[in-house]
Amino acid sequence: MEITISSSRHRVLLIQSYWAQPGKASTSDPVYPLGLVYLATAISREHSVQIIDLCTSESPWQYLSSAITDFSPDVVGISIRNADSFGYSDIFADEDFSISYCLNNLTKTLNIIEEAGFHGRIIVGGQTFSMFPERIMEHSNSIDFGVFLEGENTFPELLDNLDRPDSVKGLYLRKNGSVLFTGKRDHTNLAEAGSPDRSLLPADRYIHSPAGIGIQSKRGCILSCSYCIYPYLSGSLLRLREPAAVVDEMEEIAREKIECVHFVDPVFNIPQKHSEAVCREILRRDVHIKWIAWFNPRFMNKEFISLCEKAGCVKFELSPDAYGSKGLNALNKQLTTKEIRNSLKLARGLTTSTITYNFLINHPGETVVSFFRKLLFCTKIRLTLGNRAKIELLNHIRILPGTTVYRTALSEGRIKPQTDMLPVCEKDMKLLFYRRSRLVTVFYRFLMLILKGRNFFARSPE
Repeated sequence: MEITISSSRHRVLLIQSYWAQPGKASTSDPVYPLGLVYLATAISREHSVQIIDLCTSESPWQYLSSAITDFSPDVVGISIRNADSFGYSDIFADEDFSISYCLNNLTKTLNIIEEAGFHGRIIVGGQTFSMFPERIMEHSNSIDFGVFLEGENTFPELLDNLDRPDSVKGLYLRKNGSVLFTGKRDHTNLAEAGSPDRSLLPADRYIHSPAGIGIQSKRGCILSCSYCIYPYLSGSLLRLREPAAVVDEMEEIAREKIECVHFVDPVFNIPQKHSEAVCREILRRDVHIKWIAWFNPRFMNKEFISLCEKAGCVKFELSPDAYGSKGLNALNKQLTTKEIRNSLKLARGLTTSTITYNFLINHPGETVVSFFRKLLFCTKIRLTLGNRAKIELLNHIRILPGTTVYRTALSEGRIKPQTDMLPVCEKDMKLLFYRRSRLVTVFYRFLMLILKGRNFFARSPE
């Protein structure tokens, strides 16, 4: 169900792009498009707005066509979330595995919009657009504008200046046959942005997804993991929301009978004092809602874990990624092996929650020895915690522009400056996974064959 806010200016249809695998009607675990809801909130006071998420529909293309026909927008905004639905191990999957490429999905989306009779302006944004802005703008002349990075300020300003977009910062546009960028703008002030108006997109289609409904307590990341795009997307300075504002939003979500939310902060417990303040505010106001978050092992202790559990945390998600000083240093994790081992000791005291460990495979600094040490530690996790722990082998690193791994791959000759970083075929995709050692790849493939169906490790395509 979509909610439309009446207004007298533009009619804006915001679309969460389709990213399910080809042949599948919808994603099995759809993710609430929090960014689009923030965007809709920013424009809903002056414009009519409707949100649709193609990933929740059994017939996404008919859903899109009907929305264009029924709502009759004069502006369409498309958020591109995922570059592709693909992991390196999927190349070797025994089952029939289809890959979803964002450019193919974007082309299909634009064709459906045109076929439905739309003649207005098309604006594209989202995290994948911000990683590949020129590539996506050049992909289709049907795109009029591209919103770079956060859109809460850029998008409303553009709607007020569609005839003179050059004045709007943070925008890609077309002029005299070329794609131009109007220049960066400051990041969104979270206090001014306020809480997202979730009535603009009810969450009923997402409540069965384990981590489907997100909430933010901050934006930005002060870490600099070598593979990670978050500092590029949201800045390397932390922008903290007031704990009271965060809990206000949690109360509102709880009133909608939603049982669990996922903090989508890059790391919830940095800074630790802020995360503690959020927990204490939850307890002070006696808000009953479960939550999940990403944690950094360095900033965890018994007292903090106990506080989080009392405040409703049901899953601690850790992403040490490597195991061993060489790999940790190469990934710039700012973690030690001792701190990772200590997190397991702390996890023994969990009473009402579970813990997930995420590890990368064949990353910079990985050796055959470190690979097997990692597997031994994963075995120790399983033996120590049993079903209270989940282990995710997160596959090989997908090389992304703007990251240290991208520069490393260039210097090592694994990719070239002209390599297409947003391909549309499996052959070109294979080049975009960092593989430190061929021997580790062989061992990993063999391990996956042995463990397939035994539920010892979980694999993630991301």
